[in-house]
Amino acid sequence: RQCEAFFDAVKTRETPLSDGECGLKVIQVLDASDQSIKNNGKKIYLKPASGSGGFFSHAFDRRRKRN
Repeated sequence: RQCEAFFDAVKTRETPLSDGECGLKVIQVLDASDQSIKNNGKKIYLKPASGSGGFFSHAFDRRRKRN
């Protein structure tokens, strides 16, 4: 399903729900988690995503069917 949405975005030249910026943020969270685990659960602080108030999420897309 995620792949279909990505291919549709490529065909229509729209920004996919999970674009490169989103992927980078996921990698940053995973890296911080790894650092925390290696340091006995030490808190690792991330820079807030620009304009997001410190968190990020996908925008709700009313066009997509909900299961």
